[in-house]
Amino acid sequence: MKKNLFILCSLLISNFLWAQYPLVSINDLQFVDQQSLAAGNNESAYLGDTVQVEGVVMFDPCAYALSGTQSRIGTWLQDEQNPGPWSGIHVLIDPGALQGYTGSLSDLDQSVNFIDNFQVGNKVVATGVVTQFSGYTQIVLLPVASQVTGFSALPSPNSASISDFMISDGAGGQIQQLSTGEPYSGTLILLENVRVVDVSAGTGGATGRYFWSVQDNSGNKMQIRDVSGFIRNTDTDEFCTGSTYTPGTFSPPNLNALLDTLQGMVVEFDGNYYIAPRTLSDIGNVMASPPIISNIKRNPIVASSSDNVTITATVIDTDGSVDNVDLMYSFGWGNTNYQSIAMSQTGSTDEWSGQIPATGSDSTYVNFYIVAEDNDGNETVFPDPAVTSSFYYVINAGISDISIIQNTPLPNGNSIWEGDTLKNIDIRGVVTASDKQYDLGQVAIQDGNSPWSGIFVQGDGVSNLLRGDSIQITQAFVREQFGLTILQNVSFTLISSQNDIPEPVLGLNPDSINLQVISQGEAYEGMLIGFENAFVVNKNADEPQNFGEFVINTDENALSGLRVDDRSNNLPFGFNMDSLEIGDEFDYIYGILSYTFSNFKLWPRNLADIDGYNTEYPKRITSFLFLDLSPVAAGSINQQTDSISIVVPEGTDVTSLTPTIEFQGQSVFPESGTVNDFSTPKEYTVTAPIDMTTRTYTVSVEVVVSVQELLEKTISFYPNPAKERVNISWYQNEQEDVELSLYDINGKRVFNSVRSFMPGPANTAIQLWNLNTGVYILKIQSKDAVYSHRIQVVR
Repeated sequence: MKKNLFILCSLLISNFLWAQYPLVSINDLQFVDQQSLAAGNNESAYLGDTVQVEGVVMFDPCAYALSGTQSRIGTWLQDEQNPGPWSGIHVLIDPGALQGYTGSLSDLDQSVNFIDNFQVGNKVVATGVVTQFSGYTQIVLLPVASQVTGFSALPSPNSASISDFMISDGAGGQIQQLSTGEPYSGTLILLENVRVVDVSAGTGGATGRYFWSVQDNSGNKMQIRDVSGFIRNTDTDEFCTGSTYTPGTFSPPNLNALLDTLQGMVVEFDGNYYIAPRTLSDIGNVMASPPIISNIKRNPIVASSSDNVTITATVIDTDGSVDNVDLMYSFGWGNTNYQSIAMSQTGSTDEWSGQIPATGSDSTYVNFYIVAEDNDGNETVFPDPAVTSSFYYVINAGISDISIIQNTPLPNGNSIWEGDTLKNIDIRGVVTASDKQYDLGQVAIQDGNSPWSGIFVQGDGVSNLLRGDSIQITQAFVREQFGLTILQNVSFTLISSQNDIPEPVLGLNPDSINLQVISQGEAYEGMLIGFENAFVVNKNADEPQNFGEFVINTDENALSGLRVDDRSNNLPFGFNMDSLEIGDEFDYIYGILSYTFSNFKLWPRNLADIDGYNTEYPKRITSFLFLDLSPVAAGSINQQTDSISIVVPEGTDVTSLTPTIEFQGQSVFPESGTVNDFSTPKEYTVTAPIDMTTRTYTVSVEVVVSVQELLEKTISFYPNPAKERVNISWYQNEQEDVELSLYDINGKRVFNSVRSFMPGPANTAIQLWNLNTGVYILKIQSKDAVYSHRIQVVR
């Protein structure tokens, strides 16, 4: 009777929770007016609200493999009675997304009855919070029981075109079409007669996965999102069965294969629409397999006006043979009057080559692409001129400044040298931001204050650079990291240090940068810029989530502006929410202009770049050694008194000692490795980076006559009183075993250990967690010395 009463009460409570929130149609949850979409805003009117939602389950959540940590699972609901625009939405259970919820994914599943009720074809009602992740509207379900309200055949897919979602920018990128794509976000769509492109196998943490896209005849392209375990080839769909729910191995259709149909759910992420096939049956039949062109190379990479340029490519046909391959080229940016050169096959290999003649003129763009035809008459054009401008740039003077890398005619802002390894270049610049803990954590250089004068750099030794260092780069790989141009794998030489850094570029318009006006945004990427009299107009740019970004504008009444990111090592987590308020005014705010997640962002290098805040720059000696003595003599550094004491054995010539110094800062003087006379105390000065303040240490050298005296002069204990452990350090004269003992006040030995130490600084510790509060005597005994000291243990 008590058990039945408990179940009844639980059901009543569940029904009460289920009924207290409004039932809102998927159409109302998803609908956004065209004016908002045209302005780039696709937020639901219900964002942040708790609602009930009803729809037919379109996807088996047991096959959901999107979470690499298996911390969430999801599916899609669609309105089967009104299956057109605005009819679908992504729903999921995610304990980490529910503030204050401490249960596990299994706990949440049981509360919602997610796996039990969200079976494909079930019509369900569930309760959750309307959220948005990277532009994608979704419902995070609360721990409230869902209800099955019926069963239904799945709605037919909405017929659509790739151009409804993404349109080629003609430069290799794709432009999201909010006005026509957003109505179908979260719905099942059908694409017809699409070509498979951009097939690549995952590496590293993505090993096993495939990344691929489909494209129409106009070069418009839509990426595949491998949400389903049937497509993903990972074991991240184990929630329902304890092992992978989809054990088969998936391989995408061949590159350039023409599919009659492709179905899937529309997903949005990072400014792009994707299509997510649910099962293998969503991928249609291959109608044709034309030749595959890959591995295109050119030589030389940096051509002069007198250079013929050789183009090579690998061309294969999976169901026949390659009949002919032609190289198409034209001179002059945007010139579509192409000339043709027959490419020749290298022996019996799959490599084909052709040569574009010298231009005869400097500063010229050369456009090119390859056309291959197989024995069945199927043709491949690659790179497709409808999708991307494939070209190279002729420059007689070579690459001698940053602007040649950064200045670009491409509307997406990508460098014209993207993907190239540039050798024998001569780029010189001054470091404006470093990788240090007190700085940005990313290295940027500039060679002036004109547009296109800054760039980020990465490679061996780059992390050692400091602001103000002048370097010469002779080789680099040009990478576009989601739209941010970076010189990677750089070979460089340090020319000089402590040079003046270019002043921040002022006068740019935050709104224009945000709107990605090239002359205000892309032209200053990687450069130090700043704003005076700037206001905080939004303290959390990604609300309700928080990625540490806030928004500034020089107009205090503006609602938008330039994002400011806490990318710097020196900006504390939560700075935007803990330290700022809307309306706060900065006399100045500086930083490096960057581009991530489809937005330009100001990256303050540290707190000192923001009016009202400070950064403490390091200036400390951390190690002071005489390595040429035997044994090595190590200094005892007191950071409170800025003093260093060092003990050396009798017979040492203290008038000619060479210290090896480790320090944190810009420089130390006298420099490490400089001979000095230590018969009297000597001063060593550390200069901090950036603000160039100084700190002076006094170094005193003392000669001892015995091992006992050496031990007594160099030994230290900390902490004392101690609670869990006591650390002991001294200077060891030679390699030997040392006995450590601990006695209580009654003379009982409570600890004993024999440990071996090498010559030089000796460091060890004794654990005290098992001792009672009281005073103990620590005894250290070596072959030639014995030392005792009182240790107080507290609890």
